[in-house]
Amino acid sequence: RWKVPDDAVEFCQSIQDLWNSAAGIGGEMADCAYHRIYWEAMRWRRAAAALGNPIMRKAESFIREHFCGDITVEDIARAAGASAPHLHFIYRKETGSSPMRQVLKLRLDKAQNLLLTSDMHVKEISSQCGFNDVNNFCILFRKRLGVSPGRFRKMQYS
Repeated sequence: RWKVPDDAVEFCQSIQDLWNSAAGIGGEMADCAYHRIYWEAMRWRRAAAALGNPIMRKAESFIREHFCGDITVEDIARAAGASAPHLHFIYRKETGSSPMRQVLKLRLDKAQNLLLTSDMHVKEISSQCGFNDVNNFCILFRKRLGVSPGRFRKMQYS
């Protein structure tokens, strides 16, 4: 990870220059990697700027503390001192995403970490990360990473 978003953007631009000078080496895969890193950095930059907004700061703090629990947009909005529609509007405007997408991202990040660092069963991990249904967890995990949680764990030890 970079310390600031501008470092990531600068890295992306230098990588793109390197790929462009390498006479066709990399091709579509290089372009795909560049765009992924670049847009993640831009999203990170928008999110960092958004934290200047007190509603966003409170919402992010609440999400980070409670993402494994059974929380709703209304809970987050209440903690941030805003209505749910207003929070959703601000969150979308500032980050390009929704509060619940952030909750899902944190849950899946934690699940990914637990799959790598523990020998807990997938069902236990699912529950500990705030998913009420292990099947839903598996679907969302596969959608994000392209493999099932069990396969992900096996791939890391192969």
